[in-house]
This record gives sequence, C-alpha cells and structure tokens, in this order.
Amino acid sequence: MPATFHFTVDCDWIPNTERNLPRIFELIEKFGIEPTFFITGKFAEDYSEYVLEMKRRNWEIGSHGLKHGLDPEENFSNRVPYEEQRRLLSESTEMIEKVTGLTPEIFRAPRLKISDHTFKILTELKYKIDSSIPVRRFDFGFGSISNTKHLNKGNSSFYINDSLLEIPPSALFFPMNMRLVRLIGAMATANLINLIKRSSDVVVFYVHPLEFLKSSDLNYVPIDCQQYLKSCGPQNFGLLEEFLGKVMEGGVLTKQMASHLRVTGDG
Repeated sequence: MPATFHFTVDCDWIPNTERNLPRIFELIEKFGIEPTFFITGKFAEDYSEYVLEMKRRNWEIGSHGLKHGLDPEENFSNRVPYEEQRRLLSESTEMIEKVTGLTPEIFRAPRLKISDHTFKILTELKYKIDSSIPVRRFDFGFGSISNTKHLNKGNSSFYINDSLLEIPPSALFFPMNMRLVRLIGAMATANLINLIKRSSDVVVFYVHPLEFLKSSDLNYVPIDCQQYLKSCGPQNFGLLEEFLGKVMEGGVLTKQMASHLRVTGDG
C-alpha cells in the first residue's frame, strides 16, 4: 500500500498572504490533492471568503491557534499555562466554527511547540487529530525546534491517547516543507519524501502562503520572519508545482487526515 501524502497549508494571520491562496487552490486541483488547511481564528474571521471556499471544496480545515503571525509569541509549550492554552484553543475553535458552521477537529500548534497541557485540552474540546509533534527533527539553531525529545520517533501516525491521533509533520532532521524546497530544490526534496515513504504510512508536507510574497508586498513583517523571507516570492509557485509533480509521479495516495481515524461503533 503506498504511503498517504498529506499536503497541508498553514495560514498564519499575516495580512496580504491570503492573496496567494487562489494560486495554491489551483495547484491542489491540478494534482488532485485532498489538502488540509490549518488556519488561525483571526484568519478565519478576517478572510472568511477564502475559508468558505475551502469548505465549499470539501477540504479539511483545522485550527492553527488564535493570532499566530500577528502574535509571534503565541505557542503551546510547557511554559504556557493550561488556562492560557485553553483560552487560545477555545477562542480559535469558536471563531472557525462561526465562519464555517463546522467544529474543527484537527490542530497544528504554532511553531510546532506543543505540550501535555495541549493534548489534554484538545481531548476536552473533542479534537481528534493533532499534527504538531516535530519527529526526526532538530533545527541546529536555525529554527524553533531545539529539543531532542521527539528525535527518535518515526514519521508514522500514532495515538497519543484513546481518542487523539498524531499525524506528525514529516522530517529527516530537516522538515519536509516549502522552505526545504526553496533551499535544496524540488527534486532533492521529493527524493527525501521517497525515503520517508519506505518506513512510514504517512508523509506530511507543509507550506505557508507567506512564502510566495516578497517582503516588499507585506505591510507587516513579523521580526522572526525577516530572515525567512529572503528567498520568498511568486517564483516559488513554479518550485511548488515542480515538487508536487515529482511527488505524485512517485506513487502516493492523497486523502484527508480524518481517513486515518479508528473506526468505532458496532459497524
């Protein structure tokens, strides 16, 4: 059975980045991908037309926190108290539900910083899937993942508890994301995806709409994004298209994350 390839889009709240979504939508349709969009509550509130288009196309929509992007300090690490995490997640859930009419059941933590508090709250709020644990990853000082706690975990999905499934963002020391494509190219990244497929039931790739804008196109640039933006711009749409073509040629399934959930009940 081929590995399942999950193409995920993290919509931080950074004004003007939303205008890249139509082109991303086009690429998703071109390759017949079933994507997952992780959106902040603030993004859902301010750019509801794009979120409703995601819903119309029956694409998965999950939470990515409340104001991540606008608030560069937002995270769900052990340093953030349970009560504050509960507030952030509850407000995000309510804002997304207000726009879509659907209660989100999938979560990705800003900066992939997550803790046992978060897993408890996700379970209490009836979330079914998390996609935040940075397995097989260490950023060597160039990113936010400096803890080796999950370094030895595999890329395959696993249950955190009886009701919460983890589908980790894929990595082989370096994360499988658009930034890697920008750094080493479409072919090299697709080859790493093929390596992960040999030992994992899932491959999770993620991209940010921010990556297709030049810094000059932004009215607001988070301080922590200034270095990140150096190779960003509309030319990356071509890179993404090339990458997706290589991945699909390699033989993968593409379906919603919810398809991995355990079947419950008598049937």
